Amino acid sequence: MEVVAHGGWRRIGTCDGEDCLDVHLSLPGRSRRYCSTTCLNRARIRSYRARQRRELSVPAED
Repeated sequence: MEVVAHGGWRRIGTCDGEDCLDVHLSLPGRSRRYCSTTCLNRARIRSYRARQRRELSVPAED
């Protein structure tokens, strides 16, 4: 709680991970969007798979 007392509540954020309700603490010089590397990796995989689906659904040009 000392970090909150010195840094304020602005440093506390909620995870951007889909279906995640956890919070994280952003430290000076290090902004965060996810509570853990697990949530970050899930987001990366979700993004990759969405790109792959889009590429497969685009008809090939002759």
